[in-house]
Amino acid sequence: MLYFNYLQRKTLNQFLSIATILISLIWFSRAISFMKYVTENGIAMGDFFYLFILILPWLLMFIIPVSLFIAVLLIYYNLLKNNEISILKNAGLSKLMIARPVIILSVIITFISYFLTFYIMPYANKELRLMKVDFVNNYATMAFNPNSFETINNLTIYVKDKDENNKLYGVMINDKRSKLNSITITAQTGDIITKSDAIYLIMKNGTVQRYNYQKKNSEILYFQRYVFNLTHNRNVSSVVNWKPKEKYFHELLYNNESMDKKNISKIRSEIHERISYPLLSIILTLIACTCVLCKEYNRRNDTRNIILAILLAIFFMLAIIMFYELIERSAIFIPFLYIFKIICILICIKFLHDSNIKNNEAIYK
Repeated sequence: MLYFNYLQRKTLNQFLSIATILISLIWFSRAISFMKYVTENGIAMGDFFYLFILILPWLLMFIIPVSLFIAVLLIYYNLLKNNEISILKNAGLSKLMIARPVIILSVIITFISYFLTFYIMPYANKELRLMKVDFVNNYATMAFNPNSFETINNLTIYVKDKDENNKLYGVMINDKRSKLNSITITAQTGDIITKSDAIYLIMKNGTVQRYNYQKKNSEILYFQRYVFNLTHNRNVSSVVNWKPKEKYFHELLYNNESMDKKNISKIRSEIHERISYPLLSIILTLIACTCVLCKEYNRRNDTRNIILAILLAIFFMLAIIMFYELIERSAIFIPFLYIFKIICILICIKFLHDSNIKNNEAIYK
């Protein structure tokens, strides 16, 4: 069993390295788009990195099968190039037995992927949605710095000066959060009061100018004391209408009778995507092993097997994406998705099976 542990350990290390590299590249590419939450909404860096952790389960669903495919392809190609595969064959091992370590590894990774798709990913997607709402409405992080404009969610505040007791002087507020009208408030002074559910700005001696978009007219009100709720238009609801990707698997199985056909189609596609997508790890592993082990190494065409494996993997993944789109349109395509995957698995096993190798049990002695 030395070869078994050797191949499995090398493939696992290569898989983890490739997955780490891919995750890092995607994270860095997405960091720029999420930096606006820090610069514009004043989000703490701890929350910013937690946001990336919540994205990780979704990324892993795509990265895991691809990383495993690349790892298997590289490890077995190097074994073939260094004539180690020939040594294993001469020792009495069939092609299927040589591929057995990574096939078992792909099965273990598949079970981990199911745990991710059924529980971790929907939990992360729910948390991600709630955090984005909090980020957009994070009025508590406003610093009210003197001689500077601060904008959060169509609410702009300017303060001319601020003393050591956080009393504001020369306050100007432009509120465009409502679709019906915009409000411009000016005041000589202002005090900030924070409660558990809201942030209030108590202003004195100023004006309120309200502009109605429909009537296209303005109204001006003079006040001596005015209380402005900074979080007045915050959209917080105890009942959230979760999207299919934000639901646990058991929640997807429960369909509301009042649900329209479009949502039912999306849920149907999501159910079969979560059931079938983790199987990609097994199928891509079989494709890589089949293309490398079923061809003899040739120094002149040493990359032909690699190219063939990559093309087959791309074709397979494109076909799977097409099936998901078809299933969303009609339930009649559901059996074809699983038949296609079963056929791919059987074809790979057939090519890997070597009935001419004798004494297969010698390796276990």
